[in-house]
Parts: sequence; structure tokens; C-alpha cells
Amino acid sequence: MNVSEVLSAIPVYNGERFLGSTLESLAHQTRPPDTVVVIDDGSTDGTCDVVNEFRGLRCELIRNERNLGLFPNLNHALKYAERSEYFHLLLADDCVRPFFLERLAGALQEAPPPSFAYCHYDWIDAEGRVIQAASRPNRGGFSPVNRETFLTRQSLLETISVGSVLIRSGRRPLPVVFRADMPHVADCVFFAELAAACQQVIEGGDSLCEIRRHAENATQRNRRNLNAWVADEFLAMQRISRLLSKRGWRGRMHGHRIQCLFAARSRVKQQWTRKEDPDFAAQIGVVVARETAWYHRLLGSMAVFLRDMVVGKNLPDQPR
Repeated sequence: MNVSEVLSAIPVYNGERFLGSTLESLAHQTRPPDTVVVIDDGSTDGTCDVVNEFRGLRCELIRNERNLGLFPNLNHALKYAERSEYFHLLLADDCVRPFFLERLAGALQEAPPPSFAYCHYDWIDAEGRVIQAASRPNRGGFSPVNRETFLTRQSLLETISVGSVLIRSGRRPLPVVFRADMPHVADCVFFAELAAACQQVIEGGDSLCEIRRHAENATQRNRRNLNAWVADEFLAMQRISRLLSKRGWRGRMHGHRIQCLFAARSRVKQQWTRKEDPDFAAQIGVVVARETAWYHRLLGSMAVFLRDMVVGKNLPDQPR
């Protein structure tokens, strides 16, 4: 078994359209990965040809004997963490900017494994144009993040993105895997559980990653699945909240907070879908009524109303 200092793993299924750009972004790193492992999940397009013909990196193509599905294939990719000191998981339609690996590996140099560092990221479209910049202003540098602070953000679904993270695995297996039963929020739960098991979590202030949004990606497909898009969000909030040390009145207040947020997020989803599919919008309301009290729904609706008045309505094609 080959061992690398820095290894990037790319799980992919029918990724011919964007995979070349993803590989190019790794090849243009100021500190390129020693090995890139591409795990193909039974693609029927030219994905494997893209990998075999790419000459900018040392690439290993692994082909699954059968199609596993997105999250089982992601978990297959996680197994390569034990082959490297630093492990990077990158989706096949996303990209990293040239200083990504150098800066995040540098930030983790003194961190004991397992630890991870992450950066901010911009959203790009199918042509690679930035369509939404990082939500937090760039400030440069890296700083440790209090575990409770990070978990609180995750419980509010202020998640980080898969490709924006570098894990110092220390050539050991990772302590957690992705849940396959929560497709829309599995990444949020994964990084919360990883943070709970890690020695350090480090945040970078620059946008060094690009997350692509297009009609074929999983996030867009999940938006027609009531359980994945709506119900699972509340389950994720609850699951992550149990990792927090908040107890007593602080725990109860946080519980009310996530119910109000869930009601507000679901209210926005009803706005998005009511004109096109009123029955689906009504089903969202049923789920929210089942999980929250009337005052949570009232406060959530008020928050959405005030937000719409001040900054305008959110658009259905914006990121989660």
C-alpha cells in the first residue's frame, strides 16, 4: 500500500463534465497532493477516460464493482485517510484555489491528529463563474475554533462544505462516516460528529474553495424530496444539538431556537414551492406542524416576513 503525505480523494459518478476542472485545480496547487485517488461509482459516461488521460497529477482510478450510491461511495473514499498524513475529500464538480492545500496543511502542522482545518468558499455556476461570494468577509489567517461554537453553528445548519476541509488523519482511520439516510444534511452531521471526535478545529479566513451549483447535483435533486429537504433538517439539528454541552435552561433555549429556525427555513421553502406545487408546499406545512409548536411557527414566520421586508425574498436557486 502506498503512503502519501497529502492525498486527495474524489468520489464520482458520471462526472465527465466537471471532473477535468476539478483535477486541474489540484494540479495547480502551490503544494499539489502526492496522490489523487478517484473512486468511480460505475459511471456510464467518459469519467474514466478523463482520469486516464490526465497528466498533471499522480492519479489512481478505483472502479467500484457495482454502483454504491453517493454516500456509500463517499464513505469508501474516507477509507483512504489512513494512507496519508493529510486527507482531502473533494467532490467531482468542485474546485480549490492554488493556495488551498499549502495554507491548510500549514495551519494543521502543529495540530495533533485527528484535527481538521477549513476555509471559506464561493459558489460558482456550471461555467465556473462566481455567483455568490463567501457569506463571511475574508480576514486572512487561521485561528482555532471553540468546539462548542463550531457545533452550535452546525446545529443551526451553518455548515462547511466537503471540499473546503483538510483533515490531519495521521495515517489513521477517521472516527466517523457519512450517514446514508440523510442525503441533504449528511455533510452537516458528518462535520459535527468529526469535530466532536477531533483534537482541534481550525478556521481560515480566506475563500480558497469553489463549490459548483448546477441542475444535476445532489442538492438540487433533494429539493423534490420532502423527507430529505425538510424533515431531515430538523432531525440533523436535534442530533447535532445532543453533542453540545448546553444543559438546563441553556439547552432548553437552544431547543426553542432550532425549532424557530426550522419553522423559518420551512416557511421560505413554502414560498419557493407554493406557486409551482401548492400540494408540496402544504405537505411542508404538515411536517413543520408535527415538529414545532404554534409559537415557534409564529416566530419563524415573523422572522421571514421581516427579512423579506428588509433585504428582499430569498430565491429558490440559492444555496442551502
